Amino acid sequence: GMRPEGPPAARSARHVPPPHVVPRTVAVRNECNLKTPTLALVRDDSEEPARYRLAFTFDTTAECMVTVYFMASEMQRRGQTPTYNSVVPELKPISERRSRGLAQSFVTPAEHALDLTRFSDAMLRPKPQRKGEPARFPIVICLESLSSVNGGNVSSQTTFASLSKPSVEGAPYVVEVVRQKIQVGNASYELQEIYGIDGSGGDTDANSRECVICMTEPRDTTVLPCRHMCMCSECAKVLRMQSEKCPICRTPIEQLLQIKISQQTEGGPGAAA
Repeated sequence: GMRPEGPPAARSARHVPPPHVVPRTVAVRNECNLKTPTLALVRDDSEEPARYRLAFTFDTTAECMVTVYFMASEMQRRGQTPTYNSVVPELKPISERRSRGLAQSFVTPAEHALDLTRFSDAMLRPKPQRKGEPARFPIVICLESLSSVNGGNVSSQTTFASLSKPSVEGAPYVVEVVRQKIQVGNASYELQEIYGIDGSGGDTDANSRECVICMTEPRDTTVLPCRHMCMCSECAKVLRMQSEKCPICRTPIEQLLQIKISQQTEGGPGAAA
């Protein structure tokens, strides 16, 4: 029954300015996609325990060229596609032409098995680009679409990985993806993982695809920069007028990005649109 102190203007709710909303974007179709969780080193069937072959699984909806580089430098001039060359002359690139197909396995040939004991720790780690020196990566995997009608589609996807020695003697070496990028014409774009797009959002219920606010509609809106895909578009509209924090990690919201999943290509390359 008590009245609040102060004039009515002082008691009004604080208005939270809505975050900037990402404008409508143009989707590109990625015809080739390396499944990063499948990237692994497998020991060669020789008597040398430190010799490894590289293995991974990929999807492609068009004929493609798979090329693997070891200890490779990246050269890219403005307006041109990047090129890769090994800094170790005897490590030749491995190329193989593949037809379209999902869940294809690739293993580097036995004659290209890599003896990792011959390389220093510095060679097993990525080296960033410096003035006058190109960037260098222990592993570069390029999936290049050979489709004759590419248009605005992705022409290639490149995966960069590092290597590390085992912490326990006798354990295998470890390969870890550093980043991925796609090439569209002469323009390169780095790929960023979206948490929750496959129903496993890290901090969210791994078996849930519903919006964390209404718990009924499917998730289709991602919070940037934290990249949590955790809300439906309707709840995102309400949230941006009431709060400036991601409902998962409480990171300040800078942008909201709505992502629609094509039902025809869900689970395959280029499912996000």
